Amino acid sequence: MMLFQTVLATSAQDFVSFSQDGLLSLVFKVLFLLSVLFYCIFAVIVIRQVQIMKNTLITPISPLILLFSILHLVLAVGVFLLFLIIL
Repeated sequence: MMLFQTVLATSAQDFVSFSQDGLLSLVFKVLFLLSVLFYCIFAVIVIRQVQIMKNTLITPISPLILLFSILHLVLAVGVFLLFLIIL
């Protein structure tokens, strides 16, 4: 919120000064969001690996494993969206 106030300020008097705690909090929020974003990318890679495995090693449980990997991606994206809302 303070970042938007700083960006949208019209004059030097309207600027909101950042304290060290506010800046540190912003850095941690960005790092958490980047971490979860990388985890979502990892979940996409897992789906691709499961598809390759499914084509290489044909077993009756392969569709179930693919379903679990898709659920894993959905949960990862859900956590990312939750972080966007919370942070």
